[in-house]
Amino acid sequence: ARPGMLPTPLPANITALSAMPENDYWQLLSACRGLVLAVHDLAYPSGQTVLLQAMAMGKPCVITATPALVDYLPIDGVLTTPRTGDAKLLADSVLRLESDEELRHRLGSAARSFVKQRCNEKMMWAGIIRSVREVCP
Repeated sequence: ARPGMLPTPLPANITALSAMPENDYWQLLSACRGLVLAVHDLAYPSGQTVLLQAMAMGKPCVITATPALVDYLPIDGVLTTPRTGDAKLLADSVLRLESDEELRHRLGSAARSFVKQRCNEKMMWAGIIRSVREVCP
């Protein structure tokens, strides 16, 4: 989190981390049991890079479902996606994921498969070509 962007004080069980060296980031991401990405409903995607990185590593993810992230949420069962502003649903999703090893494994595997199949160079260029053809038939 960027300094000054989080509410203070944070709950005692929350540790906010600021920018860190890339190697430290990759070590933290690879060691985590899952990703929680709680974002605001913005006009642009927020958090998609860390989401895709975690999914590619096979991490189960709990994220806030926002219109800007809709492209990353197309498959039921890949991600647990609470509604924006629903803190109870977010907490319940995190607790459910934490308490269910089989669910973490299933969601992590599905996330990795999704990234491998849908978030690759071939798919990116196919999307660009479709968009260009829509604008310039």
